[in-house]
Amino acid sequence: MAEQEITEHNFLKKLTRIIEDNLQNEDFSIEQLCQAINLSRAQLHRKIKASTLLSTSLFIRKIRLEKAKELLEHSDHNISEVAYLTGNKSPQNFSKYFIEAYGLSPSKYRKAFREKQQQEDQEPKKPAATVLAPIRNISFITIGLSCLLVLGFLSRKNWLSSQATASSRFVERAPLIAILPFQHSGQASNAFLSEELEKDLLHQLSQFENLKVVSESSTTQIKDPTERIQQIGASFGVDYVLQGSIQSNKTKINISLQLISVGDHQVVWSKKYTRSQKALVALQTEMARTIALALNQTIPPAYEQQLEKEPTTSTKAYTAMLRGRHLMRSRIKDDLLRSQQQFEMALNLDPEYSEAYEGLARVYHLIANLRYFPEKTAFHNQLAEKNALKAIQFDRSNGGAYAILGGLYTDQHRWEEVISAYKIAIDLQPNDALTNYWLSLAMRSTGDLEQAILYNKKASELDPLHPVIHAGYVYTAALAENYDLAEDILQNVAPFMENSFLYSMVNGNLMLRKGEFEQAIIACEKASKLNPTFKHAESDKFYCLGKLGNQQAVLKYIQSLDSSKGIDCLRMAKAYMGMDDPQSGLSYLKKAAELGVISDDLIVEPIFSILQEEPEFRAILKQYNLDQFSTPTRPSQSPLSSINPADATIN
Repeated sequence: MAEQEITEHNFLKKLTRIIEDNLQNEDFSIEQLCQAINLSRAQLHRKIKASTLLSTSLFIRKIRLEKAKELLEHSDHNISEVAYLTGNKSPQNFSKYFIEAYGLSPSKYRKAFREKQQQEDQEPKKPAATVLAPIRNISFITIGLSCLLVLGFLSRKNWLSSQATASSRFVERAPLIAILPFQHSGQASNAFLSEELEKDLLHQLSQFENLKVVSESSTTQIKDPTERIQQIGASFGVDYVLQGSIQSNKTKINISLQLISVGDHQVVWSKKYTRSQKALVALQTEMARTIALALNQTIPPAYEQQLEKEPTTSTKAYTAMLRGRHLMRSRIKDDLLRSQQQFEMALNLDPEYSEAYEGLARVYHLIANLRYFPEKTAFHNQLAEKNALKAIQFDRSNGGAYAILGGLYTDQHRWEEVISAYKIAIDLQPNDALTNYWLSLAMRSTGDLEQAILYNKKASELDPLHPVIHAGYVYTAALAENYDLAEDILQNVAPFMENSFLYSMVNGNLMLRKGEFEQAIIACEKASKLNPTFKHAESDKFYCLGKLGNQQAVLKYIQSLDSSKGIDCLRMAKAYMGMDDPQSGLSYLKKAAELGVISDDLIVEPIFSILQEEPEFRAILKQYNLDQFSTPTRPSQSPLSSINPADATIN
C-alpha cells in the first residue's frame, strides 16, 4: 500500500472515530472536530474534500446516516429514537437526508431490509465454498475506503459520484467536459480567433442536454498548463478535457483537437482539421458533432437539423461577428462602440444573421446598464429588445437572445416574461451557467426559493469557480433558512474564495439570518475592509448593531446617509428594522421605491416580513409587479397599529 494511501486512510479513520464518539451529541460542530484533529477549518475541509469529494458537514452527515442505517437494520428503536441516537436534531430533517442518501424513507428502508432478511432465511443455504457469507455491521465509510485502497484510488471518482440507494444500484450521470483555452499561432491580427472559436465550440456543446460543459470562466482561472488537467479534475470532477491549437493565415486555418480522459490522462480522441478560411462556419458544427459522438452522445433529429443549418453563408460576416464579440468582452466604452460597428458590418453582409443581431442586442444592453450615455438608457434598452427579437425571428433556437430579453424584462419588472424568457433560453442552452443563475435570481425575486436553489445549484456546477454565482447560492440558501446547505457551499468555496469580500459578505449575511449578530458583525467588517466601495455588508452590520441594542451607532449611521438617494433610503429602512421600528422602516422603504429602488428580494426578505400586510407595503409590491407573487399570511392586526408616531427618531 502506498504511503500516501496509508496516511489518507489513517486520517479518515481517525476522523470517523472522533465523529462516532460524539454521535449522540447533536451540537457536535465542525469547530469541535477541528480542535480534536488539530487543523483549521479550511485545512480540514481541503483534506476531506481531496479524499472523499465531500464537504466536512456532508462527511459528518454521511457517518451519522450510516450509523442510523445500522440501527434501523439491527435494533427496534423507532424512527425518532434513531434520529436522536445519531445526533439528528429533527426527525423530519433526518428522514429527508436519509431519502437523499438511500432513496427510501427510514421506515420503508427498515421494512424492505427485514423482508429481504426473512426471504434469505427461508431460502435453502448454499455451500460456503461457492457463496460468500453476507457482510453485516460494516459501515459505508469502511467499505468505501477498503475498495479505494485495493484499487489504488483509481475508482474514487466513480464511487463518489454514485448515490447510494437501498438496492445499491449505481446511478449514472451526464459526462462533464471542460474546454481549455486554445493556443494560437500565426497572424497576430487573427489571435482573437482562438478565444472566439473555443467559445463557439463550447456554445455548440452546451446545447446537448446529456452533456455538461464547465464554463470557461472557471477553466481559465487555472493558469499553470502543466498542472491544468490534474487541477481541473480535482477541482471540478471533470471526466474529459478538450484542448486545442489553432494556426491561421490569410487563406487557411489548421485546428488540432485532443479529448483527454482526466482519470488516466489518456487521449481518447484526436483530430486535425485543415480548412480554408471560407469553410470556417461549417467547421464549427462539424467539430461539435464529432466531439459529441466521441462522448457517446445521441444527436436528436431536431438538433441534427439545427447543426446542418449554417448560421451564415458569409465567412466575412462570421469573422466580423467573432471580432465584435471579442471586443465586447472588455465592457470598455470604446470597445463596445467598436464592437457595435463589427456587428453592424456583419449584418450588412448578411441581413438575416441571428448571432449578429444577438451581439448587437447585448452591446446595447451593456451600454444601457453601464450608463455610458445616461440620457439614452431607455433608448438603448429599446434597441436591445428590438435586436434580440430580430435574432429570434431569424433563428428560433437562439437561446442567447432569449436570455437578453430576460435581462431586459427584469429591469422592467415584467416577471412572468422574465421567467418565460429565461426558461426558453435554458431549454435551448441547458449548460449556460449564467442563464441558470439569472433565472435563479428571478425565482428568488418572485418568492420561489425552492426553484431558485435548484437553478443556482446547476449554475454552480457548470461554473465551479465563479464567485458571484456561489455568493448568490449562499444568499438564497440562507433566505430559505437552509443553513446546512449555505454552510456546505461556504466550505466548498473556501479554498478559492476565503479571501474574497464576497465570501465574508455572504458569511455575515448567513450569521445575520441565524441570529448570530456578533459573528455577523465581524464578517461584515471584514467584507467592508476588503472592499470599502461595496456597501451591502455595511448595511447588514448596522442592522445587527440595532438588533443588539446599539441604537446610538445605528442613528449615527442613518444620519450619514442621503435621503435623496433611493439606495440610501433602502439602507435606512433596513437600519430602522434592526432597531425594531417598522413604521420608520416602512416609511423609508416607500421613499426608496418612489426613487426607483427596492430590495431585489423584497418578497422573501425576513427583515421586512412583518410589513407584508401593510397597505403601503402591498402598494410597493404592486408598483413593481410583485403583488401577484405574494399573499399576506400574517395576522390581520397591523404591526404598526400599536406604535406611536412620535417615537420615530429621524424624519
